[in-house]
Amino acid sequence: MAGGVGTVPAAKPNLSSPTLMDINVSMVRRAAPTHAAPDVAAAFTTYQAHARFAVPAPTADQIAKLEAGKIVRVRVAGSADAPTGAMGMVLTDVPRQNLWLGSIDDDFAEHESLVVHDLPTVGDEMFRWYGFVDLPAPVSDRHFLIRTTVNRALPTATENTMWARHWSIEAGGEDLMRPEAHAGRIDRVTGQSFDRAIFTPTNLGAWIFLDVEGGQTLFIYHAATSLGGSIPDAAVTRYVYWGLSEIIETVLSQARAMPTHYRAGHKQWLGGDGQPIPFYE
Repeated sequence: MAGGVGTVPAAKPNLSSPTLMDINVSMVRRAAPTHAAPDVAAAFTTYQAHARFAVPAPTADQIAKLEAGKIVRVRVAGSADAPTGAMGMVLTDVPRQNLWLGSIDDDFAEHESLVVHDLPTVGDEMFRWYGFVDLPAPVSDRHFLIRTTVNRALPTATENTMWARHWSIEAGGEDLMRPEAHAGRIDRVTGQSFDRAIFTPTNLGAWIFLDVEGGQTLFIYHAATSLGGSIPDAAVTRYVYWGLSEIIETVLSQARAMPTHYRAGHKQWLGGDGQPIPFYE
């Protein structure tokens, strides 16, 4: 969960969210750490020291809300490289591996308005996929090419207690996918619909899972998207912001289902450390 956006075959979003949310657009045993897990503030400081995708640190008030069991939503200031974004956080007793699985397992996916076309990876991606979003008229459809990369250095630096992956638009994606659409190789996307759609200028974000004290996991989801055309970035950010709780609750629900779902015969996923996540028995 696209990703982002952020999916699997694909970091493609596995959330049953309609239209624009499709753009932003998975309990495995946890190995006991060799040291006491940090509190929320310390865990965040450690994450930021090794992050490939930095996110704002929670304030003392936000940490208090997390410790009270609440989902915390934050608007993230924009920059020269990205529009204003939105970030959701929750402190949960669901293990990190389950949350990872709950956020990538496409067995739960429902994409009524989103076409997902998986592509071969060409580098260090975990997922690489083209998405086409069918929006209601008179709004133009949107499409994008997403690549999701795992921060392999993070678990190494933290004794495998922190996993994270981030996604962004692949440069040159529109030119790369145009011949595929015109040749009829993308399900439900014609050359004409491809040419009419607007390629989103920005779509980036991250899924972050940090072990903290008390056997809990700090789960963080961040997304920043610009749809281009006549849709203001501020409207997109508001939409994403108000959908954060649904995204987080969906991942939590799917993660809790893993002990009965993620068993032998299922596609075996790699964890944030690059190792296969063992099946439940």
